Amino acid sequence: MDWNRIPRILVGLASPLALWYGLRGVRLALKGKYPASETSLRRELAINERAFGPEDRGTATCLNSLALLLQLRGDLLGAEPLSRRALAIREKVRGPEHPDTAWSLDNLAMLLLEKGDLAGAEPLSRRALAITEKARGPGHPHTANSLGRLARVLHAKGDLVGAEPLYSRALAISEMARGLQHRDTAVCLNNLALLLRDKGDLAGAEPLSRRALEIGEKALGPEHPNTAAYLNNLAMLLNANGDLAGAEPFCRRALAISEKTLGPHHPQIALALFNLALLCHRGGRSEEAFELLARACAIEQRLFVPILAAASEREALLYLRSQQWAWQALLSLAVERFRTDSRRVGVALDVILGRKALLLEMGAGRRGAVLRTRYPEHADAIERLWELRRRIARKTLDGPGRDEDPAAHAKRLEEWREQREAMEAELARKIPDLALEQRLQAADRPAVAVALPEGSRLVEFVQYQPVDFAAGQWLPARYAAFVLVAGEPQGARLVDLGAAKPIDELIATFRAAMAPKRDEQRARGSELNQPKRLADLAASGGALREKVYEPLRSCLGDGGWALIAADGNLSLLPFEALPGPKGYLADQYQFTYLSAGRDVLRLQPAAGDDGSQRGPRAGRPLIVANPAYQMGEDAQQAVEESGKEAKTAADSRQSRDLRNGKLRFDSLPGTAAEAKKIQRHLRFLGPEVRDTIHALKGPLRQERSPLILHLATHGFFLEDQPLPEPESLERPLRPAEGWGRLQGPGMENPLLRSGLAMAGAQTYLDHGFASLPAAAEDGLLNADDVVGLDLIDTELVVTSACDTALGDVQAGEGVMGLRRAFVLAGAKSMVMSLWRVDDGVAVETMDRYYHHLLNGEGRAKALQLAREEIRRRYPDPYYWASLIFLGNPSPIFE
Repeated sequence: MDWNRIPRILVGLASPLALWYGLRGVRLALKGKYPASETSLRRELAINERAFGPEDRGTATCLNSLALLLQLRGDLLGAEPLSRRALAIREKVRGPEHPDTAWSLDNLAMLLLEKGDLAGAEPLSRRALAITEKARGPGHPHTANSLGRLARVLHAKGDLVGAEPLYSRALAISEMARGLQHRDTAVCLNNLALLLRDKGDLAGAEPLSRRALEIGEKALGPEHPNTAAYLNNLAMLLNANGDLAGAEPFCRRALAISEKTLGPHHPQIALALFNLALLCHRGGRSEEAFELLARACAIEQRLFVPILAAASEREALLYLRSQQWAWQALLSLAVERFRTDSRRVGVALDVILGRKALLLEMGAGRRGAVLRTRYPEHADAIERLWELRRRIARKTLDGPGRDEDPAAHAKRLEEWREQREAMEAELARKIPDLALEQRLQAADRPAVAVALPEGSRLVEFVQYQPVDFAAGQWLPARYAAFVLVAGEPQGARLVDLGAAKPIDELIATFRAAMAPKRDEQRARGSELNQPKRLADLAASGGALREKVYEPLRSCLGDGGWALIAADGNLSLLPFEALPGPKGYLADQYQFTYLSAGRDVLRLQPAAGDDGSQRGPRAGRPLIVANPAYQMGEDAQQAVEESGKEAKTAADSRQSRDLRNGKLRFDSLPGTAAEAKKIQRHLRFLGPEVRDTIHALKGPLRQERSPLILHLATHGFFLEDQPLPEPESLERPLRPAEGWGRLQGPGMENPLLRSGLAMAGAQTYLDHGFASLPAAAEDGLLNADDVVGLDLIDTELVVTSACDTALGDVQAGEGVMGLRRAFVLAGAKSMVMSLWRVDDGVAVETMDRYYHHLLNGEGRAKALQLAREEIRRRYPDPYYWASLIFLGNPSPIFE
């Protein structure tokens, strides 16, 4: 045998083998089987790189295909370097003016558009158009594609004047090159109609929309999902023109097609119901509108948890943010028309109980890893369940494939859901934590009312964007509150608190007066009691009482136990410190805080249907205090010699704004005294204390449910950019073209924006990973890390640090930070701070808290008693009102 010929033979075999993998990858992608598709495309890429080199044009094609798949899956971070590499190869091999280069430019531009990087997308798209027009000619279909893509970028930028002629040219080319009845021509017509609608040219938009519908019906069929999209857009145009009678038949037909082709529980059904509800309400049929919106909300709720728990992080964020309209419209109707209708108030509360704080349920996917470790005998079954959840989420988000019958798509989804429900029911009988998850997903008024402690009242606040149905516009944000009495699910009451902006401004003033910024404070409390500060505190506190408490007073009575599930900036308010008729509201009510009302179900014992209890019991208490934020070489060597182990630093994810030079962690020697006092209180339990260089992130992440976890360190909270105001409802909410790809700027998980500083945190911020031992990781335990902790049997978490109860405040979502993360990690209760107080007072407060806790008092009652003692010595609420209690209030030690 001529061995010299073998490399040539392998190269000859490589081309068809790579082609086979590539075609297989494309087929799998069209069927929605993305993991398998990615495997095939990566194999195609590997074969091409080995056989032809890393800069071959075939390698560029493989890179481009893989990048498009990752973009389709929502993995923009993974897609971008592949797309850029493909572009670089084509520019080098094919030349900067080749049509293949233009193709890569266009693909990268659309990827950047999806990321929200419009400034980066536009020049790429303009260059792609110039190359294509020159190489293919001004009338080629590929030129039409490039024109349409550049128009999309300009449209997204709000440059309607620049986008319109490009859309018009794309339409003219498509009509000439593809024909007047081609489905791509319908897409061009629809895009141009949407732009004219956004310009306010409804008269010009309507005939284009009618033509798009006519072509779609002929090219795709009268019952295709995209036909339903064209019907929906036309209906909303007619609605905006005031032609309700003409719009409603189109809207009802779009709904019927969607229900038939996509099944009863698809996101597009919820959209169609919402649009029909708008028409009904404008036509004077508010009762029918309310029922349609309730149906839309029920569909969303059915979809939310499995999608958020299994989709990619970016998709989960985008999906939740895109599904804001139905519940806000329902609440608007309830507040506007049905506040005295107990049945409809109950329906609205059910929606809020299920909807609020769902953003963080995407952390439930990380709980699967904890459960597999905790219940190894069920690890395979848990993994199969999570994989099925991921499959359902993927299929739901993507919709029917290009070659897939919509009815078959809906049937497959329903079969998978039935399998998931059966698997969940079987595992829930064996694993108490999954049983709790099921109860939380099914939470409604009766379940919550039964779970409320006897004699208590739940106050479920919600910030929402009301709808002006007559004008078809969003109005400025407002606050509302539901009050539910323990054991009385049918007696829920709804209270309108008014516009959110003045309340938020009062909260900011109140907090600024309560706890001035550190650079405005002095070390001694006597210098803090300035007359102006106390006057501002009294004025803003009194105004807040009038706006927030007085409207609720008749629902709450003159005293008792109130469980507060706050929302928006109300999450930053200590209700105890508001002025009351007898001094402060703390003198009338016992307050317990919840991140969401349904969390009262967590107060009940978690046991499987067979009566089984949790696996291992809680371990000994763990106290982490006085971390060494700066770690030199000596500290590194000492840690390495101690044998501390950790996960790799690659497991840690961080906010993109973390290393911006704004964070600075100074030593906290006062927390060392705090740790010693707590250690003495808990000495009969043999607590472990980790301080200075041993207060490490890595070992903490591997802890397994200490009975009590006390963390005395700096907290941090990075503010995010505010969400944009919702667009006018005069611009119809429409499904994404192609049924499934979520559009919009990249958004960051709010769990990355708050956390606790551990040993080495400042060294990492100053010098990076290389300067730290592996066990320190990055020294920053963010809320995303906390979600991955095993705190399932932990009775109490105390974070004695500044701002640990803060987080990313999102309307309708509560505070998305450490307080929610510890709940998801399994902690039964928490004591957290709204601001940092004097070290000496903090130590004294914790000393008194543990004293009462060990005397058998309930967890919430112990904090109340400690607060009263501190208040007698330090009357200023700055000292005694900073700590709040969340979760199970029952005693730990009896």
